[in-house]
Amino acid sequence: MALKTTASMRNDKLKNALLVAPDVDVDVFRTQIERMGAARPRIALFVSQDDDALSLSKTIWGDVPRLGDIDPSQEPYRTELGQDKILVFDLTRLATAGDDAHDRAFSDVTSVMGMIQQRLSQGQSMTDRGTGVRNPLDQITDQAAAMGK
Repeated sequence: MALKTTASMRNDKLKNALLVAPDVDVDVFRTQIERMGAARPRIALFVSQDDDALSLSKTIWGDVPRLGDIDPSQEPYRTELGQDKILVFDLTRLATAGDDAHDRAFSDVTSVMGMIQQRLSQGQSMTDRGTGVRNPLDQITDQAAAMGK
C-alpha cells in the first residue's frame, strides 16, 4: 500500500510497519524499500526459517527466497537489513518440538509486541542497534526455558 501513495502521505499516515512471516520475494522487497526512500515507515520484520507455508511458497515460486524465511544472520541479509535499519526478530529459536512455525509467528507476536511497546515507551527507537538493550525474543526464550518449554 505504501508504494501506491506519495511520499508525503506515507510519512503522515504510516509510521511503523510490522511484517510477520511475509510471503514476499526478497528482491521485490529490496526494490520496494529503495522506492520508498527516507519517507518509509520504521519496519520490524519477524522471520522463521522453519515455516512450512513459506517453504512451500518458495518452492512454488522456483526456489526464490521469501522474506519471511530468510536467516537474518547470514549475508547479504544481515548487512542489508542493518543498512535499511530494519529491526529483525528471528522466531526460529522459539521453536519447540511439534509446534507449527507459521502459527508460532502469530501466537508469539503478541508477547513480542508488548516488549516492543515497552522499549518504545522507554524512549528506544525501533532502529536502535548495538545499544546493549536485549532483543525482546531473548526475554521470551528465557521465559520459555524457565517454564520448561
